[in-house]
Amino acid sequence: MRKILIPLLLLSAISSSLAQDWPHWRGPDHDWNMSSKGWSISALHQAPKIKWKVNVGHGHSSFAIKGGRLYTQGETHQTVGDSTHATEQVLCLNAQTGKTIWKVTRPGIKGQYAGPQSTPSIDGNHLYAVTRYGIILCLDAKNSRVHWERDLIADNLSGLHPWGYSASPMIEDDYLFMNGSVRGFALNKKTGKTLWKSTPSPMASAATPLLVNLNGRRTLIMQTSDSLLALEPSSGKVYWSFYFANSNIDPIVKDNKIFLAGGRANHLHNGQIMLQVKNDTPEILWQNKGPDYAFQPWVWHDDGLYGLRRNRTQPLTCLDAETGQLMWEHDFGKWGSVIRSGDKLIMATNDGRLVVGKAQETGWESLADVQIIQMPDNENLERYDHCYLWTSPVIVNGLLYSRNTWGEMVCIDLK
Repeated sequence: MRKILIPLLLLSAISSSLAQDWPHWRGPDHDWNMSSKGWSISALHQAPKIKWKVNVGHGHSSFAIKGGRLYTQGETHQTVGDSTHATEQVLCLNAQTGKTIWKVTRPGIKGQYAGPQSTPSIDGNHLYAVTRYGIILCLDAKNSRVHWERDLIADNLSGLHPWGYSASPMIEDDYLFMNGSVRGFALNKKTGKTLWKSTPSPMASAATPLLVNLNGRRTLIMQTSDSLLALEPSSGKVYWSFYFANSNIDPIVKDNKIFLAGGRANHLHNGQIMLQVKNDTPEILWQNKGPDYAFQPWVWHDDGLYGLRRNRTQPLTCLDAETGQLMWEHDFGKWGSVIRSGDKLIMATNDGRLVVGKAQETGWESLADVQIIQMPDNENLERYDHCYLWTSPVIVNGLLYSRNTWGEMVCIDLK
């Protein structure tokens, strides 16, 4: 018995060490790069193997995954007479089966746009989640017990983006950093106490803060409605700022370079821009002026930048990172979202397909194209009832997770 037990324990330890987590928006390295291990492209050369389906409620919240549990957010509706009541929920699911382990609810408001946009963040044994209307919760990730809770709008820490609160929590050490739509701020992650807050901006932004090393110094990067800010994490002191207005797209930082993409402000024609930061001075390396109407994140692989742009048609675009030159575009129809796994681009399209291609500057080369979610025709629906596939999919431990606006979520086995 002992001879059998030792190898089993060793196998368990190895298996545990190889397990992957995706603890927050953008993933463990904050770059939308998912491990290329544990999944195979050949699994998409036939009808996808659907492991489970579940409805998590309306919204666009992506997924946080740790220790076999998946966390996301949604909104449910109940009609009584002529009135429709909304309830927001933070959900913990079994990542293997889709079964609900626990959920925490708060009152919602059925507005013009559907459900929560923010993605929960896991830090140790705690889960941090923000509702569409600015209620931030610190929960026990295991049993959902509320450690603390704050109303960010009532406490004058946050404004309200027209879509609702959209940015996700960013955590490091004892600091919880937030883009409060009209201002940045930091809370003590253990108590929720305000540590600092920045001067308000005139309009709202939905970009999530990013912590990086710039020129050897830890720096908090935050895109506001009118500027990109580089801040001291402990105090909120502004190291420098760069005017780049009305972007809801997260910056990308690599080797002291910062890539920015404009969004939802066609009249500004911000396009895309690459900055080089030297001695607290951001210098423009290149800029592509032009109208943009996107809000989904871009990804950077080797010398290529990949993302969606242009008003609603939004072809997948490849730019040369050194020069900004347009290398290619490929039309997948309206909207969508793109992520990366090693040298592969993975895109969920708005007609419910999952497409995979090579991350290369020579052109789009399709590796797989399969239907994963059936999507409705929005043409005859009210604006609030429109259904999109905007949420960035996630691959963890060989399983792909995706959802649409209506909360229809699918788990596909890619092993």
